[in-house]
Amino acid sequence: MSASPEAQQAEAGLVSAHVHRVRRSKVRFREGAPPSPREVSRRPAHVAGMLALAHHLESAIERGLVASAADVAGQLGFTWARVTHLLDLRLLAPDIQEEVLFLEAVDGEEQVVALL
Repeated sequence: MSASPEAQQAEAGLVSAHVHRVRRSKVRFREGAPPSPREVSRRPAHVAGMLALAHHLESAIERGLVASAADVAGQLGFTWARVTHLLDLRLLAPDIQEEVLFLEAVDGEEQVVALL
């Protein structure tokens, strides 16, 4: 004879524990309170830095500090295509540029923004 599902649950009991991941492969179980939250690390998102760099490069070209995008590429060690991609970020609508400039990476994770 098999026991009813309710009887099996009563026999099994209920176990509660907090799981705390240490490194990538080890998991430790701790009884009691969960670990205290650590301070969140925030920094500007990578794309925000690239957009700021694009504006800086544009300003340098307009002020005559460098002759052209090709000259910028040579001085920075970038390809001409990479500098062109950076400068193309300036073609985004101003409200989108503002949103991008305020993006943050939290604990090293970049946000993904879908523009529809």
